[in-house]
Amino acid sequence: MNPQTENDDMREIYGFHENLALALIAAALRKRGHQVVLVDQRVHRLTDREVAHRIAGEGAELVGFSVNYATLKPALKVAQLLKVTGAPTVVFGGEHVTYLDDGVLGAYACVDLVVRGEGEQGFLAVADALRAGRDVRGERGISYWDREKDVCVRTPVRSPVADLDELPFASRDVADQALAQGTPIEIGILGQRGCPFPCSFCNANRFLGNETKGMRYRTAANIADEIEQLGPRLAEHDLLLRFYDATWVTRSPASRAWAVALCDELEERGLRVPFDVFVRSDSFDLTSRDDLRLIRRLRRAGMVSTYLGLEAGDDEVLDVYNKKVHANASIRAFEEFRRAGVSGSTNGVITFHQSVTLPQIANTVTFLERLGLCTLWNLCSRVETLPGIRLGDDMITRPRRAVWDVLNYALLDPGARALYELLTETSETSYVGRLEDFLSRRLRDVARVRDFRAGEPVASEITRRLDRDIRDVQRLTSAFAAEAIDGLIASDGGRCPDRTRVVRYTDEMLFRLRRLATEYRPLLGAGPTDWYATAA
Repeated sequence: MNPQTENDDMREIYGFHENLALALIAAALRKRGHQVVLVDQRVHRLTDREVAHRIAGEGAELVGFSVNYATLKPALKVAQLLKVTGAPTVVFGGEHVTYLDDGVLGAYACVDLVVRGEGEQGFLAVADALRAGRDVRGERGISYWDREKDVCVRTPVRSPVADLDELPFASRDVADQALAQGTPIEIGILGQRGCPFPCSFCNANRFLGNETKGMRYRTAANIADEIEQLGPRLAEHDLLLRFYDATWVTRSPASRAWAVALCDELEERGLRVPFDVFVRSDSFDLTSRDDLRLIRRLRRAGMVSTYLGLEAGDDEVLDVYNKKVHANASIRAFEEFRRAGVSGSTNGVITFHQSVTLPQIANTVTFLERLGLCTLWNLCSRVETLPGIRLGDDMITRPRRAVWDVLNYALLDPGARALYELLTETSETSYVGRLEDFLSRRLRDVARVRDFRAGEPVASEITRRLDRDIRDVQRLTSAFAAEAIDGLIASDGGRCPDRTRVVRYTDEMLFRLRRLATEYRPLLGAGPTDWYATAA
């Protein structure tokens, strides 16, 4: 089961997407002969009680929840309801509970087991053990609570899957059901596992097995086979294929050879599917003609969008995040991608961390405005104390209010704290933040997909004009933030814009967003009033 997203802002901005982890686990279980039902609480539009009733009605012996901090609370509610109506074995998985297994198991008796790390083999081992009547507590890579000793027991680590080609392709039940009922949904794949970069705010380097297995790649032929299967769905619904790899390509010889091999395979088969990837600003050497040619070759192969981990526009903040890049390098990379027609609809930003200062935030505001990414959503972004991240060891944190609490620290600078409160209150009390980010994401994604399918070598004139119009809208947000920062610096952290200024900003933003949505209504694919409601 994929639980509902607890955070309303995330729910509305990110739209619908299938849970790829569950889709991969379902495929592995079915290959072994297990009967599997995939339930997505959000896509299927089920309340906690409805989803518990549906699962109980299936007579399930084993129920697995894929959770993160945003879905953990609803998952626990459903798990408790299941324990009231029956006695299935309840298993939680995902990076959050992998590193906070003791907190979850110790506080919630409704969770029987945590499968740590990658789920295909671990969850399959639990299912096999139950079917054979064995004690599941003897399986590797699981955690459980010893009620007699009142301690969390962790069995030995299970090694990550070595040969990714051995895994079956993900089961697409949820995506197919969503598309059949007219629900827009994102479809994704994994081409590799691992991340060689130990960014301090992220646990991907640890969770994806770099400490034990390093980078692991599917072969180009195996990936192309899956893309070939997904192609008709993507074409029929005008969708972008999401590669969820933590860092899709790096400068390492192995990574570069893998990317080139995938290009070769797609070109040889004549597969033209638009896709989006996660990269870093140093994934390519922009002084190298070979790398610049490779970027354009990847664009012709289908790479129409890149999600860049920019994080901040201040070098001192980037050092805190252990990014090992400079803001100027990020600007150059983003602008080069834009020239090649592969800049993404949005990019990773973390504006606030515990010791950030107002001048550092001002640098990030200027940086984001230059790139056309200065949304209120990005400006409100803040480091999350995800279990397993290295930055958490250096922070002054308080006990988590609950196992899903990832904001258990205070901003130390009074001015930064006042600015964060202003921005988040503005976002929470009006829809402009959600509308601004949703509109820019959706319009940019659709425009790039259509450019690619129309054979445009880079961005079309319509796409370039759209990008200029979105940047013009965002200048209102950057001006609002800059004015607040200047006032706080001048008053030593004591003065924010008054309520009248906030109201003027939100009113003007709503006017501009309405005009943007009206002008580009054909790209939204719905009427003037239902395009946002459909996604939300």
